[in-house]
Amino acid sequence: MQENLQKRQQKEQTFYRRTGSLFVSNVSLKYYKTPMDANLIDIIPYIAGENDPIGPGEVAHKLVIYIHPKLSQTGEDIICMEKTFKGARGKCPACQEYRRRVAAMMSEEEIKPFKVAGWPRVLYNVYDRKNPNSGVQVWNASSYLFQQYLDVIARRSSTSPGQQPENYVNFMDPTLEGRSIGFDKQGKNELTKYIGIHFEERQTEVPDSILEAAHVLDEIIAWPTYASAYEETWGVPYDDNDVPEGIASERTKKYDKEVKKVEEKSKPVEEKKEQVETDEEREERELEEKLAAVRKKKEAEKAGAKSTKEKAQEKKTSSSGCPHGHVFGIDIDEKPDCDKCQSWKECAKEADRLEREKR
Repeated sequence: MQENLQKRQQKEQTFYRRTGSLFVSNVSLKYYKTPMDANLIDIIPYIAGENDPIGPGEVAHKLVIYIHPKLSQTGEDIICMEKTFKGARGKCPACQEYRRRVAAMMSEEEIKPFKVAGWPRVLYNVYDRKNPNSGVQVWNASSYLFQQYLDVIARRSSTSPGQQPENYVNFMDPTLEGRSIGFDKQGKNELTKYIGIHFEERQTEVPDSILEAAHVLDEIIAWPTYASAYEETWGVPYDDNDVPEGIASERTKKYDKEVKKVEEKSKPVEEKKEQVETDEEREERELEEKLAAVRKKKEAEKAGAKSTKEKAQEKKTSSSGCPHGHVFGIDIDEKPDCDKCQSWKECAKEADRLEREKR
C-alpha cells in the first residue's frame, strides 16, 4: 500500500510540473521580470534547435508559441502544437473539441474555453543593459503587448523614400550595428502596457559570454505530446476509445460519426493498412458526397431567400465574404478583427469545409 501511495504521489507531482509551467524542469533559468518604468534590453540571437518552428540550424531571435489560455487542470496554459507548427506536428485535442463545438452550433460560452489565443506568446533571450550582471534571462512576453509594435518600428525605422520594406532593422545583431530596445512598463497583470518602444544605438557590443550563454529556446520548452495535451485538457489519460464524460451528450450521434470520418481521413497515408478503397470506404465516401450535396442545396436555398436589404449589406463587405476585408475561411483567428467579428461562426464553418476538401 505504501508503495502504491508513493507511485501515485510521484505521478501527481510529475503531472503538476508538466502543467504548471511551459518550461522543462531540468534546466536552470533566469526570467526577465520587466521592472516598472524604464527598461533597456538587447535581444540575443541563437541557433534554432530541432523543435523550433522556423527549422533547425536557422539563426533565430525569438520563439513564437500559440496557447490555449488557462485550459489545463491546474489553470495553466496549454501549448497548441497544431497552430504553433501549422499542423506539421499533428492535431491538438483542444482545437479538435473547439471545431466540434463550433460545428455543433454551441453557444459562445461553451466554445470560448477551447479557442486558441489569437495573439501568441513570444520568448526571447534578453540582456538587461540596466543590470548587466544578471546575464542572459528568458522573457516570456505577449506579442500583443510587445512584438507587434517592435515589428512596426523595425520596418518604419528602416523605410525611407526609395527603400523597400525588406530593409528591416537588424536590432538583434550583437555588434554595434544592432540596437538596444527601450520602453516603459505601466500597470500590472491584465492592465500591463509597454509604451514608448524605441531603438537606441549601442555604446558597446553584446559580450561574447552573453552570446555563448543564450538558450536554445525550443530546447527549454516542455512540448506536449497529443496524449499529454489530452490529459491536461480533460484530466484523464488519453484512450482512443474513450470520450470524456459530458462530451458525447453535447453532440448528436450523427455528428460524432461525421467527426470520426474526418479525423480518420486526416491520418498520414502510411498509417492506412490498405491503399485500395474498400466497399465500406466507398459507401462512406458516397454518403459523404450525398451529405455535401444536401448541405450545398440547403445553403443555396437559404442564400436565395435573403432579402434585398441583406444582399445590399453583403455588397458592402469584401468580395470574399469577410466584413473586414480578410480572406473568408482562411484568415480565421489570424487577424485582430476576428475576436469580435459578427461573421466568425460562418467563417469557422467555411474553414472546416475547406479543410475537409483538402483531405
